[in-house]
Amino acid sequence: MQNYLVKIGSAVKKIRKEKSITIEKIALDTGLSPATISYLENSTLKDIKMSTLFKIIDYLKIDFYLLLSIVLEDKNLNKNKRDLINKILSVKDEEINKLDSFKEVINTLDNIS
Repeated sequence: MQNYLVKIGSAVKKIRKEKSITIEKIALDTGLSPATISYLENSTLKDIKMSTLFKIIDYLKIDFYLLLSIVLEDKNLNKNKRDLINKILSVKDEEINKLDSFKEVINTLDNIS
């Protein structure tokens, strides 16, 4: 498993519990399986589709930039991913809507494959 997934899973679990939301409730409302959410939270996923992660963070209203910052903490993250994330984090506020469009494209691509 990639180190950043462990940190993201831990953050998702913490925020979900702070909001007193069950895994089953997230699964029911997002159409994801309870197992997928549990695997993310307990660091047993080897990888996750971006569309799945977006469903969870959107549902829990987790700040996307917070998750990107968590990913950057991974010392094993390759240079290309690190550079891309740094560029995203440097986006000006008026360009945030473009990220929403990017998220829609990612969701569409994940649904095609």
